[in-house]
Amino acid sequence: MDYYFSHSKNASLTCRYFGISRKTFYKWLNRYERDDLSTLESLSRAPMSKRKRELSLEQEDRIRALRKKYIRYGKKKISVLYEKFYKQKMSSWHVQKVIEKYNLYYNPMKNEKLRRKRKLSGKKKRITELKNKKIENFFFQVDTISIFEAGLKRYIFTGVDTVSKLGFARMYKAASSFNGKDFLNRLYYLVDGKIEIIQSDNGSEFAKHFEKACTNLEIAHYFSRV
Repeated sequence: MDYYFSHSKNASLTCRYFGISRKTFYKWLNRYERDDLSTLESLSRAPMSKRKRELSLEQEDRIRALRKKYIRYGKKKISVLYEKFYKQKMSSWHVQKVIEKYNLYYNPMKNEKLRRKRKLSGKKKRITELKNKKIENFFFQVDTISIFEAGLKRYIFTGVDTVSKLGFARMYKAASSFNGKDFLNRLYYLVDGKIEIIQSDNGSEFAKHFEKACTNLEIAHYFSRV
């Protein structure tokens, strides 16, 4: 903003100088107040209106009765039955919330055990678990940085070995897990497959395809603390 006001309020010159679009510039110009820089702080991204459960006690009782009668039916079938019997539409989302509220499952104990099992199976390995572990091969810490230059945004995947400090980096157009997989495969080839551990943060680029690549290459994937 100081640059803009000190250069005859030339928006085009300012956009070229900072490598931003005119749309972005005018968005911040409309918010900017010289005597109140808090106007440039990030605004809340929370939705203005949140979805609410708008069910009466009578509707809840009807759903509970249907669920108990057809205990093996899913939320979508219960929703269809509700409309059939009571001539009133009922979303499967509302049905699901009533099932959760009153624990109306066919086998509650089995369902709870399954839920816990899934939760434990999805537990991430944290870097703190490696405190006393002896590591014989490469232990790479990977991360992604973004750069914005000449109107283009690029992402650089980086990997540094904790002992030898051997580093490798490659630039991509997107910070996707597919590109993360490609980066890992190249890093794996670079060190002749002698990677024992990969440590990353909790970014989405180190999930899905990247995680599958770690499994296929038999590389232990550890995560930073949240």
